[in-house]
Amino acid sequence: MTNRKLTFIRMSFKSLVRKRSFWLCIALIPLFVLFVSVTSKDDSGVLKIGVLYEDSDPAGKEIAESLINDDHLIYFFRAEDEESSIHDIVRGRLDALWIFEGDTESRMREYFTGKSKDPFVRVFEREGSITLFMSHEFLYGAMYPKIAYIIYEDFVERNLVPKAEITEEQIKEAYAKHADTGSIVVFDTIEGGKAEQKTDYLTLPLRGLLSLTVLLCALAGALYYRHDLETGKYNCISAKKRLFPAYATVFPAAFICGAAVYVTLVVSSQVESAAWEALAMALYIWAVTSVGVLFGLVIPSVKALGAVVPMYMLTCTLLSPIFYNLPMLTPIMRFLPNYHYLASSYNKELLMSLGIFAAVITVLTFVADKIRARLA
Repeated sequence: MTNRKLTFIRMSFKSLVRKRSFWLCIALIPLFVLFVSVTSKDDSGVLKIGVLYEDSDPAGKEIAESLINDDHLIYFFRAEDEESSIHDIVRGRLDALWIFEGDTESRMREYFTGKSKDPFVRVFEREGSITLFMSHEFLYGAMYPKIAYIIYEDFVERNLVPKAEITEEQIKEAYAKHADTGSIVVFDTIEGGKAEQKTDYLTLPLRGLLSLTVLLCALAGALYYRHDLETGKYNCISAKKRLFPAYATVFPAAFICGAAVYVTLVVSSQVESAAWEALAMALYIWAVTSVGVLFGLVIPSVKALGAVVPMYMLTCTLLSPIFYNLPMLTPIMRFLPNYHYLASSYNKELLMSLGIFAAVITVLTFVADKIRARLA
């Protein structure tokens, strides 16, 4: 009996690997990850902002280059000229333009010593949005070191030491002793380890999208099962013994896709622990296989299943914790396999919930099969 089951599983694998469309989907997984990894290092930020400055303006150049050279959620670049940049904003090719008009340090000094109230940066941008509003914090943060030193220098000269009795080098030396004291905020993970700063922002939802791919392959396996059932492939098998063929058809699709996703995540350094990810992926493959089998047993035809799968995939996508993590939706999200898989990647204690989910769905497949057999 065991040999017959192994033979059936082997035949299911062979039948699946003959399908070119399936291998095309599998091949797209590493290509998609490669594409995202490459584009995430290009101008792929949430906003695209041009910074215009003159090489003859040391302070403006220093501030602008600190924005351009650092990794940000926002893509900053040096703008060529004001007219073409404003035209790009109007056309929607650019979100904003920040202009340092020259002699930035002198104008800062006049502003913060009370000699003038003329602004020293001009900003052109599209209609206001939350992301554009938040981008202003990057500008303020980049200017802060210069502003802080100017205020410090003015305070020293006004209240501590007359300007004639102290040199600028002495002020800078005294300021430098206290200017770099390290970070005032420490970011830790839930498990207590030091959090690493992630700057490739397009790769953040990558696990969520790939987990949906594994689920989709399992549901495709369910469609194959329903098709084989309707074309009479299993007529020689008793109606009471068709649960195993369902698992043997769905599992290969989920397993091959899950293995491809796992290898891709490990090779692209998207996981902290390869061993832990292997365990999570194994449980996830079990979970989505059981989901696919349950759908194949409960939904009565290929056409009906073909109509349900897109709606289910859309639900899993919209309620994925990678994209939305709303507490009010958590009770609903617990019915979705990708929620448990993705949650376990952030909190290892939740890996058990993924196993429990898989076990519960497996039990439901047995119950559904018993009911189906009685009604047959």
